[in-house]
Amino acid sequence: MKKEIFAAASMLAFLCLASGLSAADTTLGSGNTSFTVKPIILSEIPFDIDQNQYCGNPDRPQTQNFNLALVGDPNFLNIRWNAKDPGGIERQIGVNCWLNCVADSNQLLNNVNLCAGYQNCSYVGPTGDHSCSIQIPRYNFNAGNNATCRFYDTVLPSQGLVVENRSFYTVDYKIFTPSVSLTVGTDATLPIDVKSFGILPNYYTNNLTALQNSQLVFMTGDFSNTATVRCGENGRTFPMIKFLSSGQIPFSILSRSSVDTTACTVDSECGYLSEGILPGRCVSNVCWKNYDLSIQAGVASLPEYGLVGLAAIILLSTLLFARKGA
Repeated sequence: MKKEIFAAASMLAFLCLASGLSAADTTLGSGNTSFTVKPIILSEIPFDIDQNQYCGNPDRPQTQNFNLALVGDPNFLNIRWNAKDPGGIERQIGVNCWLNCVADSNQLLNNVNLCAGYQNCSYVGPTGDHSCSIQIPRYNFNAGNNATCRFYDTVLPSQGLVVENRSFYTVDYKIFTPSVSLTVGTDATLPIDVKSFGILPNYYTNNLTALQNSQLVFMTGDFSNTATVRCGENGRTFPMIKFLSSGQIPFSILSRSSVDTTACTVDSECGYLSEGILPGRCVSNVCWKNYDLSIQAGVASLPEYGLVGLAAIILLSTLLFARKGA
């Protein structure tokens, strides 16, 4: 009998204790819990000379945001960053990057769906120097491109920390030539430099043409290719020129990138290659950058030529004018 009474008392005590615990749990559960997400800082990326990741066109300031380093070819676009915690500690973050998403950065910060459907890559891991790659990117060749990255804390993915953008071009270059003055009858080299600001490795085809009096000029190597260059590097061709008569002749240099896939029927479709007042040119249904220059040739003194050289020039000039008259 005593055992039964003790067992009943023990059960009653347990039920009372359980009831108390349940009440306590309910009270704690009604409280509010909040998270404070610390910011991150995007800092300078360690320089890597082999990747030319700092390349940008000084005439296009939007291409010189180097918080995102870009390296690409037709098969991939690699996007690199260096994210740090303000306190210097390592923590977990997530990154989503898109190609050519046009969403407003402030809206994208808290609505990741604004870039849905665009080519992208992602990363989840510790802060520091890291990257992700977009495969088989669909670049714009006759307009600018944009890489957009949204950084977030893995504790609260819906709340973005920062959105970073960098513009870039696949086809972007400038033509340079030195100032030259030639002597009639003498072979001279005209170096044609093409500096690449496009993100894709490529070579350039240069075509040098005399716009007037072409019968008075001999040229070799006037249509030739540079070596393959990367962003920030110069490609060069070396046409040889010989004037048969003194005077000034205007020339045109047309230059084309090997990665440019743009087709055209009129010059206005090549506006993305315009340089100042010089428009891009549509030749054989592809676009070329146009560069004009004038070259002056003077007559050397008799000792510079020698009698044989002078006689050869006179003979060549006579034959050319006779052929023209015929």
